[in-house]
Amino acid sequence: MTIVYLALAAYLPISRRIQGEASTRTRLDEWDGVAWALGPLYVFGLLPIAVLPVALCWALVSAQYGHYSASVLIGAGISYLVYALYPARVKRPPLPMEDGPRFCLEVAYRARSEYNPLPSGHALYTLLNAIFVAPLLSPLWGGVWVFCSVLIVAAAWLTRLHNALDIIAGLALGAAAYFFAGWLVSLP
Repeated sequence: MTIVYLALAAYLPISRRIQGEASTRTRLDEWDGVAWALGPLYVFGLLPIAVLPVALCWALVSAQYGHYSASVLIGAGISYLVYALYPARVKRPPLPMEDGPRFCLEVAYRARSEYNPLPSGHALYTLLNAIFVAPLLSPLWGGVWVFCSVLIVAAAWLTRLHNALDIIAGLALGAAAYFFAGWLVSLP
């Protein structure tokens, strides 16, 4: 469990030290809107990322936790490698002048560096958490968990903290890490 937290905690110093100007902007990112009200939801998405490694340690059987841990470590390792090889930056829109919208986006902007958005760690870890948590809950609460996960990932794009490519890459990496880790832990 400690190694999972070390891998997750490495993000902040890595994202602030490796800085580049490459862009992941696509046509999907050309719209001018910003869903400022989703800023706190983006920040809330950090809570499961921080708490679930401990909770899942007790909730999952050993083999499942091994699969979860391996998925997180593979995802984090590949993310950090991409940050080093392709240091990118998200061009954020200016903060709104109105107090409510400004506060909501300021909270999110402070929680996330503008550097190294590709792949999105929010998308990566939120997907992995949904994969491992939803089956532990009743169908209703599992569905609620998945719905909230979708909102958190959407907030990463709609607040302009990530470009669409960052989100897609984070989700793809999460899925690949899950399947590769599953294969690894099944080896004799």
